[in-house]
Amino acid sequence: MFLKLGIMQGRLTKMPPNVLQKFPKNWIKEFEYLKKTKLDYIEFFTEKEKNYKNPFWSYEGLKRIKKETSLLKYKRIILCDNFAIKNSFTSQKTQEYLKDLINRLSFFKNAMLIIPIFSKKIQDKQNFTSHIKHSSMLLKHAMKKNVKISFEIFNKDKMIRKFCLKLSKIKNFGITYDTGNAYLFNKNFYNELNFLKKFVNHIHLKDRDKLGRNVELGKGEINFKKFFKELNFKKKYKGTITFETNRGNDPIKTANNNYEIIKNCLF
Repeated sequence: MFLKLGIMQGRLTKMPPNVLQKFPKNWIKEFEYLKKTKLDYIEFFTEKEKNYKNPFWSYEGLKRIKKETSLLKYKRIILCDNFAIKNSFTSQKTQEYLKDLINRLSFFKNAMLIIPIFSKKIQDKQNFTSHIKHSSMLLKHAMKKNVKISFEIFNKDKMIRKFCLKLSKIKNFGITYDTGNAYLFNKNFYNELNFLKKFVNHIHLKDRDKLGRNVELGKGEINFKKFFKELNFKKKYKGTITFETNRGNDPIKTANNNYEIIKNCLF
């Protein structure tokens, strides 16, 4: 398949049923698991608090990431940060943290950093303006380091549009579209894509049931065939897609089932 499909770090490792996202005890082992799937890459993540077992926080760790990914056909490093979820995005502490992360990502060729921005923090005019200002500064810093930025915005379509329009003139700008999170705001979110698709440079795929719970792909309410049709995928979309899905009882089997489901949606 010409499309590059990956999976979120930790989703190939067996964990208790109630655990969704957790840094795996043996992150290197997941590259062995990846070989048992049809997927192209693992999307890394940093946590809400610094975990020094995470390889991004040491030079030796960065070298090991480069070694493991060099063995893959698709070598681009994609990192989703979670520190900004717990901490104020516009604080000096978070901005310095994100710049440090961008600097670390510059160790790799053409890396991408995904930064989540939550709805409550950009509702009023003052906070929205501050988020735009700090986002712009991060984008410009990332451009100098040859690192792509993708903002994952947890909000209604109207606010995401406004955010995109404010930053769209910056070449490095893009957004990560999360199907599961979009469903929580609007069960018929597919119509949003007509405007947003030109800004989407990365996708997080997850499925949700009627109660909004994260379930295995294909067992929920999201119509992925319609999603890719509205995205105008075959002609326009050039980004990457990561499964941020429920791992089920057998993570590797689930990952391969995910691949087949999306393959059937696209062709």
